[in-house]
Amino acid sequence: MENTLLNSSHRFVKNYLRLYSQRELDIVAFFDDNFIGFDGISTTIYNKQSWIKAIEHDFHEIKNPFEIKITDLDSRLDTNGCIIVAAVSLWYIPVFENAPEFDKIRTVFVLKPNNDTFNILHLSNSISLLPLNNEDVYPTQLLDFLKKSKDEFFKIGKIKDK
Repeated sequence: MENTLLNSSHRFVKNYLRLYSQRELDIVAFFDDNFIGFDGISTTIYNKQSWIKAIEHDFHEIKNPFEIKITDLDSRLDTNGCIIVAAVSLWYIPVFENAPEFDKIRTVFVLKPNNDTFNILHLSNSISLLPLNNEDVYPTQLLDFLKKSKDEFFKIGKIKDK
């Protein structure tokens, strides 16, 4: 029973990401009334209504479908009957093709079973700043880059100030 539920949750998440990448507003029906989430860029905490507004805005900004490839997916059943799903995915969005540091997304879903599907109680995104390195726990590559680039960033800031 548990394996069936976990497999169903994987199919649900894959379908959600497929619909999201195809810019299908049907996904708004997936969110539970008690939804709470983080978008991965801002410091905003979203409820269901504000999340739907953010999705509508996102779909308006990036109108064309794009590809999402899931590179890793795992799930656990918690003691309350909810399923926690973690996914790592690569997003191929043409507008960001020259900024590959924005194509790696880590997403955590908390799903509540609802008949033969799920409702999303929580969704949290985290955007990778550098190519994924499974060996790194802390972004040492980012720190090294920032240390080496400090003088350049300072110069760019001074030029912009004038």
